[in-house]
Amino acid sequence: MTKRTNTLKVGDKVVHRHHGGGIICAIAEQTVNGHPAQYFVIENIIDGMKHYIPIQHAAEAQLSPVEVGITPEESLQNMLHEDLAVPADHNQLNEIVNEKIEEGSIQSLAIAVGMIYEYRKQESLKKRPISQLTRKVLQHAEKLLSSHIALIENINYQNAENQLHVWLDQAYPQYAA
Repeated sequence: MTKRTNTLKVGDKVVHRHHGGGIICAIAEQTVNGHPAQYFVIENIIDGMKHYIPIQHAAEAQLSPVEVGITPEESLQNMLHEDLAVPADHNQLNEIVNEKIEEGSIQSLAIAVGMIYEYRKQESLKKRPISQLTRKVLQHAEKLLSSHIALIENINYQNAENQLHVWLDQAYPQYAA
């Protein structure tokens, strides 16, 4: 993931690799096992829960600032024009997609989602569904991408998720709900 945690502050929009997007609402000090530590308190935009991420381990916890400068729609349009070399093996695909998720940028997440959609298209031609694991990886990548969209566009998570699916339905009409 994009690492720049030493300059994060209250009010910053961030995405955590596991929890999704949120806003740093406070910096708290707590003592754990007799050791005082400072934590970013992040209010999750998906469920409103507050997550405490140790400041000194924020980079290792894969906490990254939301990128500005490229819109979500531009990222998805760029993904559609990428030459997505999609492996035929779902294990290789999941490995590559997880690396993209690890990078954490909106661009890499868009590519991860696009790769799975392309793989899904290949598998449907063979009349085979994608694996359960690949489906879970897709859901996770979509959650993180929707978090970026919500935070960049200043909309709620559900609207961002809907917007992502509108874009994906346009790009991949065969999977439109």
